[in-house]
Amino acid sequence: MRDDATLEGIDNSISKLTCAVTYEVRLRRIIGQLAEAGEIGRAALLDRLARRSGAVLTQRVKFTVKPTATPGVTYIELLP
Repeated sequence: MRDDATLEGIDNSISKLTCAVTYEVRLRRIIGQLAEAGEIGRAALLDRLARRSGAVLTQRVKFTVKPTATPGVTYIELLP
């Protein structure tokens, strides 16, 4: 996860905050771990993806933060 989380909006009708954050997936590291675990087929699939898209996938994800009755606990829900 990058340190770039932002507040995108507030929905007072349902008491939720909509936020966004960028995450990166380093495919080479995952491919190596899969190969070491004997998951050669899965490693090969990710290797083909890495060759097409690059070794690092980056995406910005929006999510909502729900209020909770438990102090100190935050539940999040990823948006489609």
